[in-house]
Amino acid sequence: MTDFATLSDYRGQGLATFLLDRMEEDVRSGGIQTAYTIARAYSYGMNITFAKHGYQYAGTLVNNTQISGQLESMNVWHKHL
Repeated sequence: MTDFATLSDYRGQGLATFLLDRMEEDVRSGGIQTAYTIARAYSYGMNITFAKHGYQYAGTLVNNTQISGQLESMNVWHKHL
């Protein structure tokens, strides 16, 4: 579960939480027992969203993902559904 993007006019309305809830419902109904994600380490909002939603922090993958031509560190999160 990655790549949440919200237009600036709609930020702060809980849309990421809504989307995450819906995705969890869908995968849970399909028999999936564990959800995981990676989030940009510097993206405080997304990391906070996953933490508040019961995801457990599993560590940081340092400079492992190329985004727009630069390497970025990613935080790994997981949750038992």
